[in-house]
Amino acid sequence: MINHSSKIQLTRPTNRLDPVPAGAYVAGIIGAKVEAAGSGQRLILQVEIIEGELTGYYKKLYDSQSGGQYAARYKGTYSIPIPEDDSPENNWKARKISELKYALEDSNPGYTWDWDETKLKGKTVGINVRERDWIMEDGEGGYRTGTTTEIGALVDANKVRDGKIRPMKKRELSEADREKLEGQAAEPVSEPQPIVVDTELPF
Repeated sequence: MINHSSKIQLTRPTNRLDPVPAGAYVAGIIGAKVEAAGSGQRLILQVEIIEGELTGYYKKLYDSQSGGQYAARYKGTYSIPIPEDDSPENNWKARKISELKYALEDSNPGYTWDWDETKLKGKTVGINVRERDWIMEDGEGGYRTGTTTEIGALVDANKVRDGKIRPMKKRELSEADREKLEGQAAEPVSEPQPIVVDTELPF
């Protein structure tokens, strides 16, 4: 007989799911908030797949995470930098807001983008998911690397339904990160480096 405490609580292990496969999906916005980002702000969207075989997958993925070093993180998020002004250095931020505006307006007849994030919950949008390489320190002076997926762009949900969205190119490691791996045998692992900064579900 094993000696044990009667206070030990045993729970059934969860089966950790793989990241959402790369591809285009129809999603619903379940949360939206603005937060500080460096010297500016960014809009953070939480989305969930609402059509097709992978309906509800981000929540299932969240529930399957066992925690550990990084704790459970909701992976169905998309970060959009907010331009501070119309200066040339903010052009790329304006392009990301334009992507949001037209993806929302095309996916939701009658809706007009008005910079009010509180109106976004419940809206439909298309998401284009791409593969992404990641790298992280292994705690022993080296690095680990692997591949996960992330939302790479917002698109018209109707084009997703019609199969008219092109797959996105994989986001590979930067030259600086590749240089870190030179001279060592990087250990590929299945645990992706988390990129979500908020565990609240939904916002």
